[in-house]
Amino acid sequence: MSPAAKTSEVAPSTEGRWATRTTELAPAPAPAPAYLIPFLAQRVAKGYERRWRRELGPAGETVSRWQVLSVLSAADGARVGLMADLLGISQPVLSRVIDQLERDGLVERRAVVGDDRGVAVWRTPRGRSQFEALVPAAGALVDESLAGFRPSEVAQLHSLLTRLVAALDDAVPDDIRTDTESRS
Repeated sequence: MSPAAKTSEVAPSTEGRWATRTTELAPAPAPAPAYLIPFLAQRVAKGYERRWRRELGPAGETVSRWQVLSVLSAADGARVGLMADLLGISQPVLSRVIDQLERDGLVERRAVVGDDRGVAVWRTPRGRSQFEALVPAAGALVDESLAGFRPSEVAQLHSLLTRLVAALDDAVPDDIRTDTESRS
């Protein structure tokens, strides 16, 4: 804990004369411990999931389906392994989501040319339409949560989170970073 700061001001004394009065200010709070960052990040993610289910769940979309469509909007034709890394989920879990999306005609799997084992996932025209139809609602959900932030703070938050993701697993390819992030 830092020592208490002091401030001085000139004010009338109880005897009616002017005098200097020194007041101790409460110490500044200590910065939050860095080890809480993963817990805060998890709370943010869970908060978005709850809001997503409440706002967009009735339309039949899940967070997982939205995340896959979002990744494909930036990297259509991504390999399953890369998508699992970007989404932070296991390949078997991702495969089940892709199965659902494929069954609903929103994505299709294609073999990777020159790689007998490689599989890439592509959005279908219906998948692109579905994603575009959800963008306004998803954007409003995020905008609502960031309403108390200045644009510069939102940009800083985005930049810091992107750097943190890259530091943790190097899974964010340059081609899906924004121009500003690529230069930093």
